Amino acid sequence: MQALVAGSACGGKGNTVVMALVRSLTALGRVRRYAPQGAPLVQGRSMASGVDVLGREGQQISDAEMSKSLLNSRISGTLTTYVERTCGDGDKAPEVPLYGSQTTYICHNDEVVMGVRNDSRHVVNLAANSICSFLLFPITPVQYNPVEVPVPRVNITGRLVEVHDKGKLNAAKETYCKIHPGIRPYLDEYGFYKLELQDSTDIALQKPAQGSVQYVTKSELLLATIDPLALPQRKMLEGLNRDYVRELKGLCLYYAEILPHDVFVYFADRYGMNIMATSTLPEELKVDKKEADGTKLMWNDVRMPFPFEVHSEREFKAAAREAMDDAMDKLKKSVS
Repeated sequence: MQALVAGSACGGKGNTVVMALVRSLTALGRVRRYAPQGAPLVQGRSMASGVDVLGREGQQISDAEMSKSLLNSRISGTLTTYVERTCGDGDKAPEVPLYGSQTTYICHNDEVVMGVRNDSRHVVNLAANSICSFLLFPITPVQYNPVEVPVPRVNITGRLVEVHDKGKLNAAKETYCKIHPGIRPYLDEYGFYKLELQDSTDIALQKPAQGSVQYVTKSELLLATIDPLALPQRKMLEGLNRDYVRELKGLCLYYAEILPHDVFVYFADRYGMNIMATSTLPEELKVDKKEADGTKLMWNDVRMPFPFEVHSEREFKAAAREAMDDAMDKLKKSVS
């Protein structure tokens, strides 16, 4: 098997030919689904969200594994703390008593530790009320706001408690500097806080594409394994989304019968990868002129199982390349 390398599977004139094939297939309605035996295509639509969930059936990791893998694949998230109102606040009191900001963190000894600047509003808030929430999105290209795209997200609620034990603090600082090397000269300007989970509903895995929220308990999170693709996730997906847009569109056309306008992979695990792709709305969801003339797009969540279980970045590249090459070959043969 070939490893996934920078560049395109078909160069020069081949690029134009394949894209013309894709466009003509869509226009003529000649696209067929080529689901291997034992892996039928599945489709479901959430009418509330207007998002399609398309792809082939296959093994998927558990909600607890996905939550833990997302947590270990990121290095920052949105921390929100509670703003205490006082009698003297008057008109200065915020309408929404919450303060949120992007905050870096590490996963250290199965705990989430955050570095918070000593002059941050969070420190004032936490002194009065340690309750907080921490929101994490999967890795998305910089041109997309994950809040506006129906990718899964993990929302963790708990209490943020400052680490005072000298041994634990020094160990956490050392790990922090390895993950966030730029912080080392400014360590004295930061306090380090541990996110403590308490209730069974502290971890919510929200899946907008399916219109569902799955709750993960603290014990389930601790017992869950980290998927082998979680740690190298950023490097893998950045390269795939930068260099293989055409092939990703081919996958969506081949497996889900949609020709995307925008497309990117937002998550990968040992069993497959999840692709977000835009397409025009299906007829039954069109209600206004923009939708009728095809200028309004909807997001589709496409699950692409790997041809074999992967356990490393190298195996991921081979599996992704094999799946993309197979889809592009079948698209060419369908009009030959």
